[in-house]
Amino acid sequence: MLIILVMVYVTLCEGCVRNGSCCWCPPGFRVGEQATCEDSQCTPCKSDEYMTSYNRLSRCMLQPYCDPNVNFATPEHSPIRKTICRCKEGFYCSDEHVCLTCVSHSSCAEGFFLGFSGNHTHDARCDPIPDRLGFSNPFLLLCGIPIVAAIVVMLVIFTKKVRIEYPDVSSMIVFPKPSLRHTQEIYITPSVTE
Repeated sequence: MLIILVMVYVTLCEGCVRNGSCCWCPPGFRVGEQATCEDSQCTPCKSDEYMTSYNRLSRCMLQPYCDPNVNFATPEHSPIRKTICRCKEGFYCSDEHVCLTCVSHSSCAEGFFLGFSGNHTHDARCDPIPDRLGFSNPFLLLCGIPIVAAIVVMLVIFTKKVRIEYPDVSSMIVFPKPSLRHTQEIYITPSVTE
């Protein structure tokens, strides 16, 4: 029973070479304090330590401290990977290359809307609210001008074609007939001559 408990916390060194070289411990482990080159034992790294590769080191590497007082999220450490500190939700790194502190995302002023909400590495982006007609957006204006010009050209061509085919355009116009209400009735009475 005691042997099984010891095996959980202390693993025999892996990767020994038979010619007498020292053993290497796997990622997440280090060489134990009592180990010798002939009798190597690997010990797991502590919860705030890591080791990324096979090694013969007596100490694991310390994980970086992600300080919650400067708006870092509390990370979950892995014994085989170095932890990368990330900003809390709503914050981003103050420096693009080395993240030492986290800054709150910008909020949009009046007349702007949230174009990009931001993430742990980039600030939020505020874009101007376009006016109703869309003229504040040059792309819409540049697209609209050719469309309007094409419609005008088509109307001119259609009008010329109608005039050529129907020279008397006024015959195409239907005038309303006068109403009988506005006309006077004229009675003709026959005259009798003897």
